Amino acid sequence: MLSNEGTDPCQKVGNWACCLPGSQTPIMSAQASLCFYQSVNAYKDGRISFEEHIRNAFSHVFARTRHRPCDDEVDEERVIYWTGRDALIAAVHVCLLQRDSKLSLREDTDAEETLVKMLLSIKAATLAGLRAMNQSASVLAVPLLYQLLVYVALEHGNLNLVREMIFDAPPGPGFHLLFSPPKEPSGPTLRKFGETRAIGPAVLDGQTSNGCELYTDLIKAGWAQPRGYMQQWAASSSDIKVGIQLLNVLVERGVRIDEPALYTAVMVGEVAMLEYLLPIYTPEEPSKHHMLLKLAAGRKLNGVKRLEVCFKHRMDDINWMPSPPTSHIDVRGHQEMRPLCETPLHMAAESGDPAAVEWLIRHGARRLKNSYDQDQVQRANMYEREDNLLVFQKYSGWELKEVKKPSCCSVM
Repeated sequence: MLSNEGTDPCQKVGNWACCLPGSQTPIMSAQASLCFYQSVNAYKDGRISFEEHIRNAFSHVFARTRHRPCDDEVDEERVIYWTGRDALIAAVHVCLLQRDSKLSLREDTDAEETLVKMLLSIKAATLAGLRAMNQSASVLAVPLLYQLLVYVALEHGNLNLVREMIFDAPPGPGFHLLFSPPKEPSGPTLRKFGETRAIGPAVLDGQTSNGCELYTDLIKAGWAQPRGYMQQWAASSSDIKVGIQLLNVLVERGVRIDEPALYTAVMVGEVAMLEYLLPIYTPEEPSKHHMLLKLAAGRKLNGVKRLEVCFKHRMDDINWMPSPPTSHIDVRGHQEMRPLCETPLHMAAESGDPAAVEWLIRHGARRLKNSYDQDQVQRANMYEREDNLLVFQKYSGWELKEVKKPSCCSVM
């Protein structure tokens, strides 16, 4: 998977050497246009305006400008990469992928100028307003450009325009790469949405919600394909109603709801979402019960409520631990690190709240050692959790002891 670091070919050649025009015609001078990477960086740093950024991007479509070597890679992987960084550049890449389509935009000055004006007004635009601008050109009749407008409107938070447009016309070629790529560009990532943090699409980062309601509409309108990773968006939504709406649409279209949704609901979602999900999918394997209990116990807030929901669905063995794996020497002579073997109470002692520690003790948690020879009290002491140490001191047999030699997962 491409990451946001180390993939900029400009870094390989240094300075502005990569912005020398390629051999394709017509050719623009280096001063007239920046490559994709330089333009994005300059725009984000405030060194160029949004209009200049637009014109840099469109030079690749209308004037067929190429900058070597950074513009050489135009493929689906590159589109997915750009969906995590810049909506305009991602949509332009989709246009470039359709070299054999009837785009017919080369040297179409009216279309380019009209599209620039539309994008400059995109934050507050309406479909009627775009149509008024479109009278002397045919921008809205070109699916790829119509699609580009929708995707940039999405990034700029004009969701009313997005809804108007997706229910008025079908998407263009390659729409799935923009609105629902086969994989997320940076994996499931917690982002800031309004006053909360949730998992959601990068194109909506920093907006008021993580887009569950909007993506329900996008899927229904045929502008997005249902993807398994969207269940994590739904599970982390602060609005339970719209999260459930998205889950229902995903299920109706064959997406299986499973561990990613449950783990997300326990870690960052609402208790009500966990209660909704468990009847849909309750894992059977003890290892998955164990993971859910650990995640619930490690929550700083409302960990007890999550533990209670797990117990309600018969995931209640709080002393189960996976068999300690055997470390071995690999072919290069390096000793591999063993995965951590620990209980939910270890997690609560380290990062959970005192109420979760006390709840687990009262529900039968035993004093066990993890794969690094630490019991739960020692774990709390190591992380200087004085509040949790005070809870342990209330119960006989939970006094602080010195750390002894490793004895993986032994019972005291």
